[in-house]
Amino acid sequence: MTIPTILALSALGLVLTVALLILTVRSAPVEPPADWLARATSRRLVVHTSDDRSIEGTVASVGADGVVLSAARLLGAKEIDMAGDVWIPRSKVVFVQAVH
Repeated sequence: MTIPTILALSALGLVLTVALLILTVRSAPVEPPADWLARATSRRLVVHTSDDRSIEGTVASVGADGVVLSAARLLGAKEIDMAGDVWIPRSKVVFVQAVH
């Protein structure tokens, strides 16, 4: 085999490898964001509690025993920013409003 033939076959192999890589990347399914991520980043709630408090925040997680809000504020005559995440037990929740 001559050097030009070897170079031509090497170039052909490189082109085929790149083409296969492009086809593989393009045909890979695009997955939507995880469900928890969509909930955590797009839903703000106002949770009204049985002790007449209202807390607004971004949903961090929801469980059988309660809800966790991030970037929460205690609402009222004077709004108070709450540090960290706030856990509200389900037994204290009277009703919830979705804020858009």
